[in-house]
Amino acid sequence: MLKYLKNNKGDSILGWIVVLAAVAIIGASIISAINTSLDNRKQITIEYFNGTDTITEFE
Repeated sequence: MLKYLKNNKGDSILGWIVVLAAVAIIGASIISAINTSLDNRKQITIEYFNGTDTITEFE
């Protein structure tokens, strides 16, 4: 099995750039989704505690 994984020619720079770009795009989309989720959670919390004196300020 090891002989099939071995690459005698080496990896091309273009291949690494494509992989890096794909990882960057996936990472950016995940960070964006987490940020949106946290904003929605903050808004729901504000609406839930609206009219009470428990929470007075959000940063």
